[in-house]
Amino acid sequence: MELTEEMIEQLKVDLKNARTYEDILGKDGAIKKLIKSTFEQMLKTELTEHLGCEKYSPSGKNTGNSRNGKTKKNLRMITEK
Repeated sequence: MELTEEMIEQLKVDLKNARTYEDILGKDGAIKKLIKSTFEQMLKTELTEHLGCEKYSPSGKNTGNSRNGKTKKNLRMITEK
């Protein structure tokens, strides 16, 4: 997977505006945003591969294995203490 131009531009803006450690590696930091967008792109690609057709492609319509919408999901990371 390659980083999209949008992802690269967002990272550049975030790093340019970063003033503290938290701005880079914190909860809403530049690296977390990059990881989030990378995972989202990977999951979309995986779904396209699994279903065998691109999003909004008429070839998948009414095949029983087509896209039927989406819901927002959160990924939680469990860390050891």
